[in-house]
Amino acid sequence: MSKKLNHSRHLDYYATDVGNRVYAKAKSTPTAKQVKFYKKLYAMCKEHGIDTNTGIYTRTRADYAWNIDKLIGRLQEQGVDVKGNSKKAVWVLEHKSDRRGNYYTKESIEIRDDPQEHPTRRAIKVSSEIVQGLRNDD
Repeated sequence: MSKKLNHSRHLDYYATDVGNRVYAKAKSTPTAKQVKFYKKLYAMCKEHGIDTNTGIYTRTRADYAWNIDKLIGRLQEQGVDVKGNSKKAVWVLEHKSDRRGNYYTKESIEIRDDPQEHPTRRAIKVSSEIVQGLRNDD
């Protein structure tokens, strides 16, 4: 007394395949942000006379990611500011006293347009190797 099978299973499988195909196609198409950033990098390379040929035609999301990484690497090799903000990071040590008179030292990294922006504050530029050495000593 089993129930007779209908043919809807075949339609469901087909619909699943169609859905999976559409999802895979949507995941492989590049995002608008990727395309816009790639075009900016391409224009920066042309402006600075850097080779833009990456050997891969940009069609999928992975291709854009691969080529963006290559163009960023080439621009950084030439010393071009890729991020475009022209700001500097400065490691700042501040020696202060709190309201009870206890002295303390505060370290921070400040992002500035100009490293000499605050002439009253004492900023110490230290390379990252020294900072890592100081942190490893603790």
